[in-house]
Amino acid sequence: MSASGRVADAGSINITLSTGIKLAVGFGRLSGTSGSGTWRGTLCTGTWTAERM
Repeated sequence: MSASGRVADAGSINITLSTGIKLAVGFGRLSGTSGSGTWRGTLCTGTWTAERM
């Protein structure tokens, strides 16, 4: 699995995850100590959340 992405100064996130020929992309926003967003792959989609510990 490889991951690459970027968090902009304003907190927006863009990420790409790939393994072999499979690919998923994610989008979202970080604010303070938490964040959330969505991701999608070829045949599936979902949401993600994050919290700084």
